Amino acid sequence: MILQPYAPPVTLPPDTDDVPATPPPARTNRFAITALITGLLGLVLFAIAFAVTALVQTGRRSEKGRGLAVTALALSIAWLAAGAALLIATGRDEHAPAREADGPRASVLAVGDCFAGFRQAGAKIFARAAPCATAHEGEVIGKPDLPILEYPGDARLAAEGEKACRVQASSLYAARRGDEFVLSIDRPDKRAWDHGEHAVTCLIRYSDGPENVRLEELPKSQSQLVAGDCVGTWSESGYVYLVDCAKKHEVQVFARVTRKVRSTRVRQSPTPYAPTRRDGSSALTRRSIS
Repeated sequence: MILQPYAPPVTLPPDTDDVPATPPPARTNRFAITALITGLLGLVLFAIAFAVTALVQTGRRSEKGRGLAVTALALSIAWLAAGAALLIATGRDEHAPAREADGPRASVLAVGDCFAGFRQAGAKIFARAAPCATAHEGEVIGKPDLPILEYPGDARLAAEGEKACRVQASSLYAARRGDEFVLSIDRPDKRAWDHGEHAVTCLIRYSDGPENVRLEELPKSQSQLVAGDCVGTWSESGYVYLVDCAKKHEVQVFARVTRKVRSTRVRQSPTPYAPTRRDGSSALTRRSIS
């Protein structure tokens, strides 16, 4: 019997082809990181561009960083919202009438508007629009542009504005109604002037307080008529409406005459009249002009 030497069993290495390989860890997309940094710095356009690029690449390459890209977009939206709020709060012109802290400026009113709540602070006039059929303090009669290139200073601007506004109120002065209103001028300051606002706002305030109609619609007592007044249509009620003498009218007052009574008392006629004619005709000169 022949004995064979002992040989230990041979162990073969495992077949590595059957063991799945461990995938390498996914890396973070560099565009996502850049988008987050630019988003934190407020570089909104760059942050949005980098974030969109990162979202596309992370989906194709199975990279990390999608959350960073979304965060960058959220930061960009927040920056835009903050910028819009700041623009609304501080981006307005200080001379913008409708946004004054003290109320609306009179310059926002249109020609023909009636107003109430009149208040003046230096060169600025504040007033709010009011229906002309309700109680109001006055009305806007014009908004002329001043033919001045450079800002002339407030004193000269006020003087030039008054001249221009008196032209706007010429028909009222011609109708002898200058004592029934006070002329006020809302004028721009230098900042507003430099922004191109070269118009003044002409306002008239009623001398007798608030009215429910426009000044031209207010009647005048016949006892208040003076030489030169023209009346559109004569009325025996004691009140008449004055018109510009260049317009159609029935009556024009040429003079007021006082007569001595009992040589010691002087009585003024309640109705103005021209000198009495010899034939005893009416004291008022009535004529129709068209």
